[in-house]
Amino acid sequence: MLRSSQPGHGESIREDRAADISQKSGRGPCLVEEFLGSTQIFSVALSDVFEATILRELSTHNLTVPQMKVLKLIAQTRMQTVGDVAAFLGISDAAASKAIDRLVRRELVQRSEREHDRRTSEVGLTPAGRQLWDEYEEARTRRLAEIFGQFPAAQLQKTAALLDRLARSIVTHSAHPEQVCLQCEVFFKRRCMAQEASRRSCPYRKRVARHVDASSGAGSGNLRRPAEG
Repeated sequence: MLRSSQPGHGESIREDRAADISQKSGRGPCLVEEFLGSTQIFSVALSDVFEATILRELSTHNLTVPQMKVLKLIAQTRMQTVGDVAAFLGISDAAASKAIDRLVRRELVQRSEREHDRRTSEVGLTPAGRQLWDEYEEARTRRLAEIFGQFPAAQLQKTAALLDRLARSIVTHSAHPEQVCLQCEVFFKRRCMAQEASRRSCPYRKRVARHVDASSGAGSGNLRRPAEG
């Protein structure tokens, strides 16, 4: 049976919506570019201004935003090894090791050999690192409340839902959606946007599951299997 060369129903709907945007805005793609520009500006304001401001308040440690991200990964996710951190950040093991070593020298992070595999070192926060993280979170929560408290909760929920839908759509239209990791875990998302878009297992969760299985086989129960989104 020959397939029709006409676009499918879903494709037709997308084309109609694109045409609708063009007609309503009178500018076509300019509306999308304006939206993307706003999201980029928000991202820069959040990372380069907001996060940096909080770090300056904790000036005794003089950490950079990337260093705090590593600290956040270790504190808030199931990042247990240097390899885990590297995979999550999308960098080499060597680069991740250097970043962790800097935090070790500041006595914020500690390394320890795995009992069942001495070639692999686990990482965790020191008491000083945990105290810094708590102070950071307290300052961050306070400032976020000041900024976002002026907007209605319904408006924020609607905006978050729109951004999630767009993220899923971007992943769906990528060349290899099954290989995409959006680092949902570090942003406290119970759902995995990439997993929902590709309808395949999240690469990060698959990696953690392998660590769980390896640890269980070696008689170690330190790692927990991640909950499915």
